[in-house]
This record gives sequence, C-alpha cells and structure tokens, in this order.
Amino acid sequence: MPVFTYNFKPAALVAAAILGLGLLSGCATTSYGQGFKPDEQVANQYTLKVYLSAFSTADKADQQANSEMAEFAAKNNLGAGTIVNRRYNVFPEYYEYTVSFAPRQ
Repeated sequence: MPVFTYNFKPAALVAAAILGLGLLSGCATTSYGQGFKPDEQVANQYTLKVYLSAFSTADKADQQANSEMAEFAAKNNLGAGTIVNRRYNVFPEYYEYTVSFAPRQ
C-alpha cells in the first residue's frame, strides 16, 4: 500500500492568504459619501477624508481627492480648489485634505 506524505509549509499558506486578500481588496480609495465638510473658521475652505484600502498609495488618495474636488466645485459653483494641507491617519487609514476653493466670479 502506498504511503502519501505531505510537507505542510505554513509560511507558504500564510503568504498565499495575504496575497489573496490583498488582491480581493484591491487598491481602492473612497470617501464613503461623506464628502466635503465646511471649515467654520475660514470661508470657502473644506475638509475631505479619503480612506485607503490595503494596497492603496498616497498617489491614489490624491487622485481621488482631486476628482472629488472638481466634482464639488462644479456642483457648488466654485472656482478651482487648492489643497492647503494633507494629513495622514494610521487607523483607520485615511488622508484628510484641507481644500480652499476660489469663489467663482
């Protein structure tokens, strides 16, 4: 009768699981529909939080913020937005942008 042996390598299994979860989560960014919140101290200045998934980068967050800035400006009849400050938060992982919009003439 043949005997089958199996060399179980837990490190390979863990690596495969992490890689699989990473591929499933993708490189998404989102603001979860929270959008821009007005700054009570400064006129035409707003904050936006862009949350990151496992393998997202600062560049992806910046792209998301710029996309939402253009959409917000168009909807609210504002001029171009300028990122005044960008702050990183570790957990939950997000970037908080402070954006100043020029009033439309």
